[in-house]
Amino acid sequence: MPFVYSLLVAFIPSALWLWFFYRKDRWEPEPKRLVIRVFLLGALACGPVFLIERYWQLPPTVLHEFFLRVALTEELFKILPVVWLAIWHTELDEPMDGVVYAVSAALGFAAAENAVYALQAGNLLAIVRGFTSTVLHVCLSGLVGYAIGMARHGRPYRTVVALAAFCAAVVLHGAYNLFIAMGALPELPDWIARLAVGVLIPTLLILFTLAMRRADRLSPHRHKVIATGAETKPAEAEAVTQEA
Repeated sequence: MPFVYSLLVAFIPSALWLWFFYRKDRWEPEPKRLVIRVFLLGALACGPVFLIERYWQLPPTVLHEFFLRVALTEELFKILPVVWLAIWHTELDEPMDGVVYAVSAALGFAAAENAVYALQAGNLLAIVRGFTSTVLHVCLSGLVGYAIGMARHGRPYRTVVALAAFCAAVVLHGAYNLFIAMGALPELPDWIARLAVGVLIPTLLILFTLAMRRADRLSPHRHKVIATGAETKPAEAEAVTQEA
């Protein structure tokens, strides 16, 4: 039973977050099966990530430990399902789609990661991570997914912007891990860790919210719905889009 409780504590919040973000894709909602598949791919990505983080032997430096072994590995495996969709799948046809799929992969990864932490250190830690590390994963991957969505249907230079967004996500993720680790050291003040949670995460939330709003405005399906004079309710918008 403890195993089941840990899974529930880890996966239920991620599932609720997934439902919330899925509803943000108002103009042409993505196929639920594909969204769930990406969510599960994100969860499965935890396997190779944990193996790499455990057995990737690097000199014990700040750069190697926090930015390469952890941040680079996690951000890379979280975004791979979205890259696959951008290259091969026609469903990724607007910037908001990149956000939805990236968030789905990030939430799957966060759920699996939190389940491991719950089994190792208790369910309380998983609950706390649901409002800290999970939000970090969502914002970072969501911003990269937005950049991929823009590059997928934008100008060629936006591919460079997507790569820059990925590099920025790695740096910010590594900085978050570094601040948390420094704040846990007894010889350093604990406000360093609070800085990561109280400043970095809210800032990323603001940036991510702005990105989602812009992705919503740039949706080609939105323009089709508005051109028909339809209401902007999600269900009606989807029906009108299908008729257009």
